[in-house]
Amino acid sequence: MALQLFFAMQLDSTPQLNRGRLFLIDDDKGIIGRWIATSGLGAYQEKGDWSKQGG
Repeated sequence: MALQLFFAMQLDSTPQLNRGRLFLIDDDKGIIGRWIATSGLGAYQEKGDWSKQGG
């Protein structure tokens, strides 16, 4: 059994939270878990901000 975790999120510069998706995928069973992930504060939503702390 091999598991993969896939994450996707569209980033922009709006003050609203962006919503992304996390999927846990089993090679034999397909998607076995899914979650919604949100971005940080509006000031931390642009490309390259993923490594900034405090947002």
